[in-house]
Amino acid sequence: MLKISWYLKRIKVMGFKEILYRIYEQVHIVIYLIQYRLGVGISSDIDFSGKKFRFIESNSSCLPALTWKTISELEKKKIIEGVFELSDGEWLWNDNDNIWFQSSKSKVLWPRAFFNSIDYRQGNIYGDVRVSWEPARLQQLVDAALLLNTVDAESSKKLISLIEEQLDSWVKLNPPLCGIHYISSMECALRIMAVCISIDMVRNDLHKPEQSWSNLLSLVWSHALFIEKRISLYSSAGNHTVAECAGLIFAGVLFPEFKEAKRWKETGERIFFDEIKRQIYPDGGGLEQTLWYHVFVLDLLGLVIKLYEHYAIKIDDEIVILYNKGRQFLNTFSLSLEELPNIGDSDSGYALSKYLNIIWTECLCNEGLTTFNESGYSVFNKSETHQHLVFDHGTLGMAPSYGHGHADALSVILRYGNDDVLIDPGTYTYTGDPEWRKYFRSSRAHNTVVINGLDQSRQESSFSWSKPYVSKLIEIDQATGDIVRLLAYHDGYKELGIRHWRGVIIFPTGCIAVWDYVDGIGEFDIELNWHLGVQVKKIGKVFYATNSTDHVGLQIDGGEVHVHHGEMTPILGWQSTKYGVKIPIMTLSATIHNTLPMSFVTKISVDNLEINDDVLSEEISLLEGCIL
Repeated sequence: MLKISWYLKRIKVMGFKEILYRIYEQVHIVIYLIQYRLGVGISSDIDFSGKKFRFIESNSSCLPALTWKTISELEKKKIIEGVFELSDGEWLWNDNDNIWFQSSKSKVLWPRAFFNSIDYRQGNIYGDVRVSWEPARLQQLVDAALLLNTVDAESSKKLISLIEEQLDSWVKLNPPLCGIHYISSMECALRIMAVCISIDMVRNDLHKPEQSWSNLLSLVWSHALFIEKRISLYSSAGNHTVAECAGLIFAGVLFPEFKEAKRWKETGERIFFDEIKRQIYPDGGGLEQTLWYHVFVLDLLGLVIKLYEHYAIKIDDEIVILYNKGRQFLNTFSLSLEELPNIGDSDSGYALSKYLNIIWTECLCNEGLTTFNESGYSVFNKSETHQHLVFDHGTLGMAPSYGHGHADALSVILRYGNDDVLIDPGTYTYTGDPEWRKYFRSSRAHNTVVINGLDQSRQESSFSWSKPYVSKLIEIDQATGDIVRLLAYHDGYKELGIRHWRGVIIFPTGCIAVWDYVDGIGEFDIELNWHLGVQVKKIGKVFYATNSTDHVGLQIDGGEVHVHHGEMTPILGWQSTKYGVKIPIMTLSATIHNTLPMSFVTKISVDNLEINDDVLSEEISLLEGCIL
């Protein structure tokens, strides 16, 4: 019943061409099922031994040099012992037939059946499939290969054995079309790239070269054939599409000896570059409105650019410009992936490896205010006050289903020094508990205003939204005494006759005021939430951070203010630091049942500096003048 409901909701956002494409996909599913039952078709045990492949015959690397983050001594020790850090904890390699079919938190095994017959969506009895997919990407082989020239001879042998054993095990236990690792063709594409790059790095040190090269060829060939028939297009287009096409490009460029190689490359690059132009805004931001997946897309683009440069394949200048714009965009938010805010969905996964470091630069974040008009973000950095603020006035995400977007219009994220004061709580799960999925993408889970307990948009499924809102920045002013003034609105509650306005005022002292104005007619339940990355203690009307290196205080005027911490009814006061992990945090919630229009004023002080009430009133009056 849930699957039928999901299909009915998807059909609502499909055009005629997409419906035809979906029929085409279903025809291939039937063909795959017949092949699966007869044991014919795509096969992983094709004999390629009589054919010469440039990638195999070469004594030197066939892939471009990449830049990597430093791997700590503790991480090195773990990798050598076969322990790899994944999103939901540590994963220990062992040569067990069940290793690829369970997550580290569940003993229930996924079935080894025809891939399209496996129920993996919310409510299944097996668990969160994303957690089981991660080690099967084989990206830990890249991590092991990175260490080869940094360790002693004995450790080097262990690393080679780890790489070869895992590749051999995966190919033998996951024949084409069988099991969960063929449900998503993106997973197949990521596996192609990880295996090619890891084996390329250790090509001259393989213990069992004949077996390893055979495994690589069969995996690349069978996966590329599978991907080209199941590319995520139309309403499913997104970062999956970029990954799938990158996999086809790698297969086509690296293995031209396959008769299908030219087709793989041409299909992959045609869709890949069209999607890059669509998914990366001219200001460098991402159409999906999620920073994590924007990193994912830019890493994939960077890998393809470097591959083309290595093989002297011409690439459109517009693509390179978009790539560099994207890098500049991310570096405005953070100087590393580890400090990037959790805006929108994040599954804590990587394009290749968590150690890949090709898009981050060594430059400092832009000083002062930077506004990305197309993407819908204003970012304020001030080194003097150790201040970093993000104001989200962008859209819900990528139309028509807005899959990875969160209902976070007008959210504010704030850091002072090393302290994340106002945070985005993150994602936690995709196909796990539906209540947690619903909460973490809801408006209540973000630093914004909620009306009558409703989201700014409507959640239709775990990955789709309807009734998207319009959000727009209408005022930027830095002229008055170095005060920065921003004003934006969204219409997510237009069915209730309500428009939410938010003004952000940044004072030269580092203090901040947020003015929320809820405009409409009638009585409503109004709720303002601030999700905190610090612990707070109330003194008078002010909540002071108790575990902060800076003296930070928050005061909310308007409504009755309560502190919530790890609560369940309703869910409030939680953060997901990475996929599959949730921890209790403090959330300040101001609630009121009131006649509109009404407003909240939140004052954030730092270093014992107070905001002058007369000056604040003047600033709010200026913002009001832009509305009325």
